[in-house]
Amino acid sequence: MSAIAETRQQVQRNKQQMQTAEHSEAVNLPQYHAPRSRAEVDAYLATLPHVPAAHSIAMAHALFESSYKRNKVRKAYNALTLKQRAMCCIAGDLDPRIANVTFDQLNDIERQKVRRGLEEMNKVTKRFECEVGNVSQLKAPDFL
Repeated sequence: MSAIAETRQQVQRNKQQMQTAEHSEAVNLPQYHAPRSRAEVDAYLATLPHVPAAHSIAMAHALFESSYKRNKVRKAYNALTLKQRAMCCIAGDLDPRIANVTFDQLNDIERQKVRRGLEEMNKVTKRFECEVGNVSQLKAPDFL
């Protein structure tokens, strides 16, 4: 995080503290004193730890690696209910009993079948959305 961003965050936190101090019974909260000049801002920035550019660039590159996306997929899959996982497994031609295991316990072939199952469920949902509108707004009488 750059020094300017950290300064902005500190200013934001101090403003929030001031707002909560106005609405609470706390008496001994420190008052916020904004910097009065550019020199005060520069002096504050000089006290912040220096983060090398290479480290910041490495952090940015990490966002675009496949492991980052895989972690997001893992979290999303593990957050599904057992019934939702079973639906993904069935749609991907897997045994629904595999829904009991976490994403990390699946082998590569099973993960690809889960991906295909998600694609199939997406196709079904899109077809209904194109024909009748938002699926979440369908009512029971619409199917009778």
